[in-house]
Amino acid sequence: MPPESNPASRLHSLLKEVIAGDPNKRMLEVWSEVLGVTDRQDVEVARRLVVLNEILDDAESTIKLNPKLNHGIYLSCFPQIRTVFSPLYLQTTRESIAIPHLTAEVMARLEFCSEALREEQSEVDLTPAELAELSGELNTLIENVAASGIAVVLRKALLDALESARTAITLYRVYGAKGLRKHLQSMFGFVYTERAALKSESVKNADVLERLGKWIERIDSVSSKALKVHKALRKPVGFLIEWVTKPAEGADTGTDEVPSIEA
Repeated sequence: MPPESNPASRLHSLLKEVIAGDPNKRMLEVWSEVLGVTDRQDVEVARRLVVLNEILDDAESTIKLNPKLNHGIYLSCFPQIRTVFSPLYLQTTRESIAIPHLTAEVMARLEFCSEALREEQSEVDLTPAELAELSGELNTLIENVAASGIAVVLRKALLDALESARTAITLYRVYGAKGLRKHLQSMFGFVYTERAALKSESVKNADVLERLGKWIERIDSVSSKALKVHKALRKPVGFLIEWVTKPAEGADTGTDEVPSIEA
């Protein structure tokens, strides 16, 4: 079976790295290394710690919904973890904040949480090769959009929308496939919102819009497989991309009716 993960298991993996290494290293540097932050470390690390807290909240709420679990025991490690996730301690050392709070007991209980979430929030992990392939496809799409003749305002908006995918891929070990799914929803919303502007580009820039459609379908396929769900957005996205790139028969009469989109 391919390896699987869930919010608690991903946090456990990250925190094992947080407590390993030079005890005198500042937490800002520790988190920068663990989360792969290279630029604007003070700002970006703090932003990503907020994300980690949100993932911890997600794990906590899911565990609380399981009546078979002793919530007090399972969640007793969360306050210590939240302390380590606090941006207030970025200038302190690993020895003074991470090691005292991330004890063997805390890590063991987080691992218990991972086991408890295996059925409810487990997803199939993407391999490094798959992530690299996605990243390459995204870079090519961004280059194509940037070099296209799409109107400046729309082109900038599209590039901004695609940047959410770069974040989802970069932070895959934190977000998991849910980050890719969130990007999919964002792109679908973008295409729907900008449908009139995209339709006006359907002749001169049909190749770029076709690549955009293929990217949406690609993310749909990858995230659905990882999350073990059906490709629920495939039909709506297919209808919408086709509608955008192929003017309807009534286009000459001024008809601009949006096709039926299933929920």
